[in-house]
Amino acid sequence: MQRHAEGNEHEVNELDLDFDVDLGNYPFSAISSFLDMFSGVMYQKHVGQLANFSTETSLECFSIDDKGPRGLTLHESNLSTLLAEAGERCVEVPAICMQPDPRITVSNRKALLFFIPLKHTKDTASYGHSVPMTECAVKRLFSSLQLNPDFLQNLLGRSDYWAPQPRWREENGKLSRLAQGAPLSVYTRYNAQRDLLIYLISHKPDDKVILALRK
Repeated sequence: MQRHAEGNEHEVNELDLDFDVDLGNYPFSAISSFLDMFSGVMYQKHVGQLANFSTETSLECFSIDDKGPRGLTLHESNLSTLLAEAGERCVEVPAICMQPDPRITVSNRKALLFFIPLKHTKDTASYGHSVPMTECAVKRLFSSLQLNPDFLQNLLGRSDYWAPQPRWREENGKLSRLAQGAPLSVYTRYNAQRDLLIYLISHKPDDKVILALRK
């Protein structure tokens, strides 16, 4: 007995959310569990919102490698070069290594710390803010470094409800409670095969904590 009245009903995709789910490309190539599929779907939704981004890329980065610490001002071209170099790093270490390799006597670790200030906007941005990066630059950042696609929303100014909210300051001999300088989100990732440590800090432009950190 034929269950469906129409012959093409067996082709209905009950999970069709009108998104291109290509497992060979980022973000779905970076997902190891079906439970994380929603993170990829939400990444595509927000990365396609042009109001979340700028027409030019301009951000600060702090780099540490065997040449020492350096402060970098990144634009579209040199950001692309930096990410390409980071993506090509390989120290021939297995993804899961229980013991250090005795052949490695000198650490070649590299660290990249990106400061991404948020600009308040009344446009149709996802969370009322835009980042000083183009859509292409953000896509390249996430795909080259294989970042967790779920962090994109925090990068764009989504409230991080797990962050500590209140803080105290002494005023006239009394403790005064102030609200934290939200939005502020931090993402960190260590890639063992590249010996690469990555920090992304999304923050409001004049956050005092970030200004102190950069000094």
